[in-house]
Amino acid sequence: MEKLGVNLGYLIFQILNFSIVCILLYAWAYKPILNMMDKRKTKIAQGLEDARVASEARANAEQDAAKIMAEAQAKASQVVHEASEHAEAVALEIRAPSRWTSIPSACAPSTTVSTPRAESSATRRSIGNTSAVGLVT
Repeated sequence: MEKLGVNLGYLIFQILNFSIVCILLYAWAYKPILNMMDKRKTKIAQGLEDARVASEARANAEQDAAKIMAEAQAKASQVVHEASEHAEAVALEIRAPSRWTSIPSACAPSTTVSTPRAESSATRRSIGNTSAVGLVT
């Protein structure tokens, strides 16, 4: 080996030093880096799982909101329909002839009480019914 320019003692010493540096780098650099990468991988996987769960929860919440809106619209429609029916019934009741007009005049009450208030309202009605054309002579 001397002919090649290699000293056997230096070669063994260099191999030993290289092995020590490799062991130290593995223990103090490579292993902590691998541990950090594993933790990061776990953290990323957990984040993706949380995102999936949140996405499902959002989708469920949107479905629930749509269901609640549909129920509210149906109930509102029902309330409007019932109010319309009630309004029609009241309108028919108002338009129906009163009980006194269907009774013959002999049976209808004939006594009326005249009060100043009733006279003044009758006067107001008669004045309110006159037109501007009728006043000009």
